[in-house]
Amino acid sequence: MQRHHMNTIHHHAIKPQLVSERLVDRVNHNMASHGLVGIIAHINNIGVMHLNEGKSDEALDCFRRALSRVDGFETACSSSSSLKMIADEPVPFCGSLKTKTTRPSSPRSCYIFQRQEYDEGMHEFKDPFRIETGSSNSYQILVATLLYNEGLAHIRLGQEEEAKGCFITTLGMIQWTNSGKTGGLNVVACLHNIGYLEYRCMQHSEALVTFNEALRLGQHMFGPHSVEVAATLNCLGVLHFHMPKADTASAMQYYLQSLAIRQDVLGDQNEAVATSLNNIGRVYYMKGEYDEALAMYHESLLVRRLVLGNAHLDVAATVYNAGQTYHQKGDLNTALQLYDEFLSIAVPKLGKGHRDVATMYKCMAQIYHEQRKYEQAL
Repeated sequence: MQRHHMNTIHHHAIKPQLVSERLVDRVNHNMASHGLVGIIAHINNIGVMHLNEGKSDEALDCFRRALSRVDGFETACSSSSSLKMIADEPVPFCGSLKTKTTRPSSPRSCYIFQRQEYDEGMHEFKDPFRIETGSSNSYQILVATLLYNEGLAHIRLGQEEEAKGCFITTLGMIQWTNSGKTGGLNVVACLHNIGYLEYRCMQHSEALVTFNEALRLGQHMFGPHSVEVAATLNCLGVLHFHMPKADTASAMQYYLQSLAIRQDVLGDQNEAVATSLNNIGRVYYMKGEYDEALAMYHESLLVRRLVLGNAHLDVAATVYNAGQTYHQKGDLNTALQLYDEFLSIAVPKLGKGHRDVATMYKCMAQIYHEQRKYEQAL
């Protein structure tokens, strides 16, 4: 759903001053010799399984327990607390990335202007990382992976401050490797999650800075014609669309660039392509170009039904968008049909008391009123 419609950062790689490479090497050797890597990997991978099953609390507990194993071993093998400082203190990546170290007792989501249930393509890097016990896992890889996974668990629990702290710390550790990568992690994934959190909290300017940096680094790391760059271009489009004063021209430019890459790399029948088409339709709707909007929605629906199935919430979102467009065009019967389809998908998944379901009943009542079917409007 949508509002109205249901350069470069000069970053500073700051290497922790108190941490020597010799100390890190010693910890890596001692961890391997004591078999802790396998234990940590096992706990992490259970957490990954929980997160993939939607058990965010259980996943968070696993990632923290795994981190405590790392921290506990450091204390046992060295009197220095310098390594622990990496995990406890965020390492600055750029001026816009700030976080509090305090953890609120009752965190709540501040994602109020866009529904989390529907996909705009803003959270592309949302999959946790397993740790393979047979591979060479340094201290940096273990801690960065655990912190990244913990950040993902915090996101799903609506704990923005905690999540952002995890990703900023991970970002600093990955920078320290000088390659921008640690195991399967990379700086673009971290920046995407930080930008996503800023977007959820309506920090538009900060999110634009973060995603522009992700675009610059992504073009360098993956190439300008990569799916990672396409994802970042889409995110920049969403941000411009949701600015306090919507910049539809910039949003459309980014969406079209993203769509072109996705279609070329992924093919036409892909979920990400459908997301781009739906987003482009929203821009056309906002500009009052309803025929163009419907063309995008219909194309998006074809792909989403094929890839996701008819009962998916993202199908419901595009159905709603198309219905509202027909409503604006005065085709009330077609709008009602689409509104009914939205309810048939959304009510079982979201419940009758959900905000979007209530909005839909209001839209349908408005149509019945326009048709002078007053009993049905009630």
